[in-house]
Amino acid sequence: MIDFANIYRPEWQFLYDTTLDITSSIGIIIFPFAAFVVLYKSTPAMETYKWIILNTMLWSFLFDLILCMYKPITLFPFFMGIATGPTKSFGSYGGFVQFEATIFIYNHHVFSLLICLLYRYSNALPIDGNYLLGKTWHIVVALGLAYAGV
Repeated sequence: MIDFANIYRPEWQFLYDTTLDITSSIGIIIFPFAAFVVLYKSTPAMETYKWIILNTMLWSFLFDLILCMYKPITLFPFFMGIATGPTKSFGSYGGFVQFEATIFIYNHHVFSLLICLLYRYSNALPIDGNYLLGKTWHIVVALGLAYAGV
């Protein structure tokens, strides 16, 4: 029999909240500097890729912020959770809206990572284009299907 008693410990809630607060505070401080470095200090050869990196950084930053505001606690073994952050005062409907926003931001973060992967994959292979995702329209179709699936 699986024992779920060790998965969630209420006494660890303080550690969880503190960790989210610290990582989000560091992210708020670091994000503007990192965005400046990517935009203004990258080489001209990274003209396209710097926008892809900035997109990934933005979605990661937004995901950190929304997790800090939401601070979800999953109630195992059920597919449910509660908000313990500052937004818990909005009630159950506000928690649902925050959950949907978290899912939206998470999906876009995963999609931006997929864009990075496909861009690096297409640049690492030969220029002739005779391979999987070797042509621009192949990549556009793959990204469209991935976005529809995410």
